Amino acid sequence: MRRDLRSLGALLALAGTALLPGAALGLELSISEEYPLRGERLAITLSGEGAGDARALRVTYRPNSQTSHQETLPLVGGRLEWTPRDAGIVRLEVLGADQSQLHSRNVAVRFGAFPASGIAVMVIAATLLFGGAALSMFLLLRAPGVAEDAIEPPST
Repeated sequence: MRRDLRSLGALLALAGTALLPGAALGLELSISEEYPLRGERLAITLSGEGAGDARALRVTYRPNSQTSHQETLPLVGGRLEWTPRDAGIVRLEVLGADQSQLHSRNVAVRFGAFPASGIAVMVIAATLLFGGAALSMFLLLRAPGVAEDAIEPPST
């Protein structure tokens, strides 16, 4: 039983290596900032056995969405300077000479500052929400109350 579990673990490890591009090559893509800011220059470095085969880096902003867009940057000596243009999830793909994917990694790019339009929308929404609640409470408290004497008891 134990031997079967070890065999299964070895098969799963091999399958995982085959499914992950670059894992078999020992490629590693390192970024100077773990969570980079939009518009801030950062360094990308490739290391490992297959680093010499890498020719380009494909950057996909918002992957798997209808608003995604790509740019391809040349790699020189396994090193690259990159400035993210948009905030959000970005997929970095290392490409070989035949444009095949050798390795990929997702990176979360943050906004450099608070977006003014987002803050304006939140202020307007808060004004409508709390203003409407205050107006409702004012109108409710201003309405004349119903005296208990005015209610007639049910006839029996």
